[in-house]
Amino acid sequence: MGSDPIIGLDEVSKIYPLPSGDVIALDKVNLAIDEGEFLAVMGPSGSGKSTLLNQIGSLDVPSSGNLSLGGRNIRDMSDRELTSLRLTMIGFVFQKFNLVPLLTAYENVEYPFILKNRKSDEAGGHVSRVLQMVGIDPVLATHRPPELSGGQQQRVAIARALVNDPKIILCDEPTGNLDSENGRQIMGILTRLNGEGRTIIMVTHDPVVASHARRTIVMQDGRIS
Repeated sequence: MGSDPIIGLDEVSKIYPLPSGDVIALDKVNLAIDEGEFLAVMGPSGSGKSTLLNQIGSLDVPSSGNLSLGGRNIRDMSDRELTSLRLTMIGFVFQKFNLVPLLTAYENVEYPFILKNRKSDEAGGHVSRVLQMVGIDPVLATHRPPELSGGQQQRVAIARALVNDPKIILCDEPTGNLDSENGRQIMGILTRLNGEGRTIIMVTHDPVVASHARRTIVMQDGRIS
């Protein structure tokens, strides 16, 4: 691991102004995550776990404080630069899969590859390899999400997260909609990806799932407790 963390939060706050009063979702959070870490984020509902993940994923920018990804402060980046950062450096895996229902499994994985590379002719072999790596064979790859089981949909979602070879994978309750056996299989895939050197940050409420991580932090009222 390098001396500089791949992700750094320095006094990061996120405040949502509402008519009834400001909601402080993150409250001066300090956190350093080294390249190759597997970090679990736990805490009760409303504690700031998903807000923290969205900040790290540059889906939102801090109200105050600094957040760096790969040595760059996201508050200094334009919308175009942030979009490029998400396409190249970060992969997202969600509890509800967030697959496009009208696209096949293959097309769901191909889409971010084309967004990044602007070329579809190079996608074929690469997309198929990534799908097979997570256990989706060529026949299943022709199916649309509603025709797949929850476990299969999450495998497709992981393949989509991996297709642009990101350094960081962000997972929001990746086993939350799965039975225990499929959950174990998905955690096996994530553990393997971490073993290959990818940095994984995973929000979970399940201590068994969190036990796969190398480090666990607990959020409470927008702070790391």
